[in-house]
Amino acid sequence: VIRTNSEILLANGAAWRLLQLTPPHRLVGRRLAEFPLPQELSKLLTRFVLGETSESSLDLEMAGSEPRWLHVTLHHFEMPVDDATSHFVMIVVRDSTAWYRAEDQRRRAEYWKQMATLAAGLAHEIKNPLNSLQIHAQLLQRALRHKAKRYKSVETMRQSQSCDIIVEEIARLGKVVNEFLAA
Repeated sequence: VIRTNSEILLANGAAWRLLQLTPPHRLVGRRLAEFPLPQELSKLLTRFVLGETSESSLDLEMAGSEPRWLHVTLHHFEMPVDDATSHFVMIVVRDSTAWYRAEDQRRRAEYWKQMATLAAGLAHEIKNPLNSLQIHAQLLQRALRHKAKRYKSVETMRQSQSCDIIVEEIARLGKVVNEFLAA
């Protein structure tokens, strides 16, 4: 809890540890400006105390070997002190690292789910024309085999062999797409 002039009246040890500041017993009576607060928090506090903003919360990423996320909320309140009304700001700091990590995992899972859906749709779009190619290649294969038996020309035999390769490769691609879709 601070006065509107930023004098610290009450300091909770857990919150100050989260903000990576001095132990709370050394904070009371001092001003917030004496401490290296994150710049975003300092700006929000200044604007809040001056009445320039009604915004009262902020999410901070605290740098370090293992980054932490903090949710800081400011609450303005008044209390009678010495026959006058004094204004105070209560700063509530909550560790939201677990929530941010879970949210990050959820976003990643959603991303991979979308990629899987996209890949499955793409595989289906490949499979449809592949089936059409296979049918037409098999028709061509039969016609060339029939022609090769009838005329026994080297050229027709090569065309028939090429068509056999095309049919085999289309079947191989079809198998790859089917295995992908089954996975």
